[in-house]
Amino acid sequence: MIETIVHRFSLEWQVSFQGLNVADRASGVGGDIVIREQGKDALTIEVTERPVDASRVVATFTEKIAPLTLTDYVFAVHLEQIGDQARLQAEKYFAQGYDVSFVDIRQWLTNTLVIVGNKGREYFQQRIIQHLSGEQVPKALKVAWNEEVARLTA
Repeated sequence: MIETIVHRFSLEWQVSFQGLNVADRASGVGGDIVIREQGKDALTIEVTERPVDASRVVATFTEKIAPLTLTDYVFAVHLEQIGDQARLQAEKYFAQGYDVSFVDIRQWLTNTLVIVGNKGREYFQQRIIQHLSGEQVPKALKVAWNEEVARLTA
């Protein structure tokens, strides 16, 4: 979706992303998706299906956010998996100048697909097909994607 936003609105962002289940620490980046603008990290996104509790927020801050000076960090997750203590911990970091946020991935994708318009949705479809066609993508994910598309279009 980030690639779609960059393309659709002709943004001068450089977007890099990790492969599925690639450890951020091993690759030296702060999250799954890193957006750079004018040579500086502008936004880092961690996409996860695992619950995010306060200890995970603290670990992410200690291991990634603070050492890499990431001032804008987003956990893209299912919001029901965010504990109240995790939100409170994120607020503490905000008071220190670090914007640690949580976004519901499904709602964000749906809303953004509306905003990018028909041309953006066409581009998104092309990109998602290219990404899912990669050899590194597990077969189970490809099957799940096809099932979801079938459910939505039925």
